[in-house]
Amino acid sequence: MLINSAYSPGEFGPVATADMDDWRKTMDINLMGTMNLSQAVMLMCYELLRAGENENPKPMPRLATRHELDGMYAALKDILVRIDYIGPDNPDYWMNKIRRFGNRIQLRAREVSVIRGICRQINWYGKKCYQDGQKPAVNPEK
Repeated sequence: MLINSAYSPGEFGPVATADMDDWRKTMDINLMGTMNLSQAVMLMCYELLRAGENENPKPMPRLATRHELDGMYAALKDILVRIDYIGPDNPDYWMNKIRRFGNRIQLRAREVSVIRGICRQINWYGKKCYQDGQKPAVNPEK
């Protein structure tokens, strides 16, 4: 809100006898002064807005969708049961803990893809060892 309290010393009197130059000067001060100040404020606000904009914003990586996350968790569940990390009798108990852990961070689509790739590689290695008649390396902690 802009309040104008400008003053122009001039003669005040009836409109019929008023000097047009005094009226013009009063109008210039009261109307045009307010207009000029309003334009200057708007220009400054625009320049401040432009100064706050980043000219080259960094592209944000896309977050994984619910569908991608569900696929990743299904692949994790499958491979963790296969390598006997979680028991096949109640894998959802452990998968809920893994889901809670994964949901605390916002996984990017690329990160989900990497985790699924690791699961595929573990699956490939297990199949290869089975076909070659080899036993995979045993975890001494179990």
